[in-house]
Amino acid sequence: MLRIKVSEGTGLVTESKIKLIATLSQPFYAMMAETEEQDEIAVISRKTAQALNVSSGDTILLSNV
Repeated sequence: MLRIKVSEGTGLVTESKIKLIATLSQPFYAMMAETEEQDEIAVISRKTAQALNVSSGDTILLSNV
């Protein structure tokens, strides 16, 4: 489980990878998306956050593909 930070830029930078992201809240959402891990934080784009109905500070499950 990781906390989310929503990227304010147009896209993710350096080390982003496609990963499976799943929410912990109801309703359950999951999708494949670009994610960049920084320490114990998962950085996702604003579009991904909107699709998953999450915001900065929320907790998600993250899995390698």
